[in-house]
Amino acid sequence: MSILVGRMKWLILPEKPRIRYHCRLLNLSTGECILAHLPEFRGHRVFSPSTEGLVLLLHESTHVARLLNPLTHQLTDLPPVTTLLDLLLPLCDLSVDGFGLADDRTVVIHNTVFLAVAKPGDKCWTAVNLTDCLRPSMSFAGRFYGVTSDAIMVVVSRESQTPQLVEAADLTLQHRFSRMLGGAHLVDNNIGELLLVHRTLSGNKRLYQAYRVDLDGRKTVPVRGLGGRAVFIGHDCSLSVSPATFPSIVGDAVYPGFDCGDRTGLEHIEAYHQLADGTIEHSCYEDPGKEWEHPVSIADYLSSWV
Repeated sequence: MSILVGRMKWLILPEKPRIRYHCRLLNLSTGECILAHLPEFRGHRVFSPSTEGLVLLLHESTHVARLLNPLTHQLTDLPPVTTLLDLLLPLCDLSVDGFGLADDRTVVIHNTVFLAVAKPGDKCWTAVNLTDCLRPSMSFAGRFYGVTSDAIMVVVSRESQTPQLVEAADLTLQHRFSRMLGGAHLVDNNIGELLLVHRTLSGNKRLYQAYRVDLDGRKTVPVRGLGGRAVFIGHDCSLSVSPATFPSIVGDAVYPGFDCGDRTGLEHIEAYHQLADGTIEHSCYEDPGKEWEHPVSIADYLSSWV
């Protein structure tokens, strides 16, 4: 049975406080917002949705991992994460930096300690050799990608073969890549292309450069602008939206998430227009640790989500 649900259109809004087992889903293509009742959350730890719109659940007593489609309520059982105990910290400390699909049936979970794959019906997770930091990671077009210090990698999982990471594209950037100075952010631009946004420091100035990941040519190609779209970037995930859907958002702009240290102060969300000119757009939202006071802009929501 295929569990591939296609390109992400819906995300769960990061509201505080959240009504028990209820949440609002936002359609990134149309702007439609609906209230969803998700009793499947009961008895589970809930991790952030993947780029396919699936939600990873971890059963608190059995430690069985499950994928939930929040629109259809379809649940897909996966092996217990206890089969990865030799790779994990105590289960109470389990974190997931990324998860998604390596093909239409293979699920990948990833954090700084491990990368593992499993299919529905498997009895255990299979560890994939991880020799370098792989961050961020995401699914794109039914494959699971991640960024190392010098390449964009992809998980290859074939029948009767051990899953492995192989190079999908060389990481050739105009400025030196250093995780200490910034990061490289993979983005599905929702028009069939995988982008990479490199953020770095030059002196005291924050610089952004966008690249198209040419998977056929196995290289990164610099591009000017973002095709009129806006990109929201976080340490572990990113997304692309159209100002035609959300008119208050500026096109060809990068919006750093709350977990990025790119703002002049924690009280502001900033948009860096045209990727490099330094123009800043502020939000009145004050503290991501407090309850949200409405009205909250769509930029606030999306910057918090990533």
